[in-house]
Amino acid sequence: LIGARCSIMKRWLLPCSLLLCYFASAPRLVLLDQDGSGPGGSNQMAMLVLLQSPQVHVLGITMVSGNAWEPEEVAHTLRMLELIHRTDVPVVPGAIFPLLRTQSESMNDTAAIGSFPWYGAWGDLAHHTSAQPYHDPFVIPTLEEGNPTTKPLDEDAAHFLIRQVHAHPHQVTIYAAGPLTNIALALAIDP
Repeated sequence: LIGARCSIMKRWLLPCSLLLCYFASAPRLVLLDQDGSGPGGSNQMAMLVLLQSPQVHVLGITMVSGNAWEPEEVAHTLRMLELIHRTDVPVVPGAIFPLLRTQSESMNDTAAIGSFPWYGAWGDLAHHTSAQPYHDPFVIPTLEEGNPTTKPLDEDAAHFLIRQVHAHPHQVTIYAAGPLTNIALALAIDP
């Protein structure tokens, strides 16, 4: 009886240990949803950590306005991916404007609560305290690191997020490091 148990254990032990090694070494599927102002700022650095990790497979990067407007952030992110030779990672345009607050609402609040040192992509027009010069949301200035030659995916971020989560059920981690507008839109479309 003991010999039979050892034989059964040997037949199952090796395949199970190989399977455990496979799952332990399989990279985690990650979607990056964040703002991506650049060049080389904290947003870009956070993306680089995950893009270069052997433990992570980045399915795509969905962009949202944060420190800068989303169209400019898409350009910075595309260029960063070109520079690190990772143009295999899709960049997906997302929300340009917040769902609940407008620029005028935010600026009008200064009368009641005072000025903030940071207004994101809007900049502090009244007191000129933002590090980034303000520009129209749909203007993409010439990038310091050079303009990208690659293009973003022709899909919106909310639908891309939904599609990837459905394609890989219970396997996707969403790293949301910016305003959660894209996530809110995806949840509204497909709770």
